[in-house]
This record gives sequence, C-alpha cells and structure tokens, in this order.
Amino acid sequence: MQENEITAPDLSGRTASFIIVQAVTVVLLLLSVLTVKYFFKEYYEDISRWYKTSFCGETDVDEVLEAAGGGIDEV
Repeated sequence: MQENEITAPDLSGRTASFIIVQAVTVVLLLLSVLTVKYFFKEYYEDISRWYKTSFCGETDVDEVLEAAGGGIDEV
C-alpha cells in the first residue's frame, strides 16, 4: 500500500507575488498622481483644494490622539 503524505503548501511564491502586486499598485497610484499634477495642473489644483476642504478640515490631529490614547505618551 502507498502512504499518503500530507505536506504544508509552499507559501513563498504566494508571498512574493503578493508583495509584487502591492508594489505595482503603489507605483501606479504614484504615477497617476504625478501625471495629474504635472500634465493636468488645473485639475490638480481643483482636486487639491477639494482634498484640503473635505478631508483635512474635518479632523484635527489632537482629536485623533485624544481618542486613541487620551494623551498618553508611549515609548
């Protein structure tokens, strides 16, 4: 009779491909932002203005720090 040997799957190839996909995604996002910034300056100014009023104006850093730890300094 033959014995069936159970082996753990090799995750090294899967991990490497996952890291490569993440790196390619980050590069594409950076290239898209740089393309808009340097080739479509009028749109970039509109997007930048919208980002500053919509996202940056709503939350202060102190609010986030107080909610996270109550002002406790961690080392």
